Amino acid sequence: MPHFSRADTTVAILAALLAALATFLTADLVVLPKLGNLTAILLDAIISVLVLWEISYITGASLKVPGLVLILVLLVTGEWYYHRYLIRLLFIRRPRRR
Repeated sequence: MPHFSRADTTVAILAALLAALATFLTADLVVLPKLGNLTAILLDAIISVLVLWEISYITGASLKVPGLVLILVLLVTGEWYYHRYLIRLLFIRRPRRR
């Protein structure tokens, strides 16, 4: 991603893993079942921006605005479908078969 940032692959993977872990533990498991998909997506975006900004600040790999916008568009699109899957899989109680 040299067009969007000066981060090498290791830093990019580290940032992605930290953002995924942070958003999963907060937005996906706590906020999604209580406040719904839209609120969880907004929280996912906010947490991801903060994690990416902090990683880029610590490592000195500047993240340009077009790169951040691209990441957020991909994230929001993916999270919309992922949340629908999670709601069906984890949060809707189905009657037990007898």
